[in-house]
Amino acid sequence: MKFKSDKQRKAMFSRMNANDKIKIHKSKIPLSELKKLNFNQLQRKDVKITKTGDYDKDGVVNIKDCKPLDPKRQGILHDVSIKLLKKREELVEKKREKQLKELHDLKDKLNVVKARNQLNNAKIKEKQVIVEEINREKREIQNLKKQNQTAKRIINNSTMTGRVKQSIIDKSNKALNDTKKSLKKSAAKSLRNLFK
Repeated sequence: MKFKSDKQRKAMFSRMNANDKIKIHKSKIPLSELKKLNFNQLQRKDVKITKTGDYDKDGVVNIKDCKPLDPKRQGILHDVSIKLLKKREELVEKKREKQLKELHDLKDKLNVVKARNQLNNAKIKEKQVIVEEINREKREIQNLKKQNQTAKRIINNSTMTGRVKQSIIDKSNKALNDTKKSLKKSAAKSLRNLFK
């Protein structure tokens, strides 16, 4: 049905809706029970509403409305679309939960990797400290050897002879050997700690 203007259309539908209200209120069945019925069931109960009217004002004419007296339900397509929307929402919720779970797993893995990196960095720093200590001890040994050689030259060039000269050389050699042994022991301990 085509209308010439909006006023004509509004007037026509207002008359239809007014007629619907009058006919429904003549029925003895309570409105709460009537809301549960579809158009054909309402016709069988002698509730006279027009086919082209829209009693619940939901935008769907009474004949196509699954529950013509319930404004929250608009028809079969509406029910199907609601079911589809619910399924989509469930799927989206499942995907969201799955992604959140994957995100938490990734965060846990990232934390493990960070902890490993920190541990490796700590080990590397310890190794560097030990290597620096070993290099420092090697330099000390070289300095002691140089001092011993200079002491031997001085003794050889001095006027001392015999036992005095030999005892001084023995003492310097003994001191050098003792410092070498102590430095080697400390280096060995450092190396053991390095490979633990």
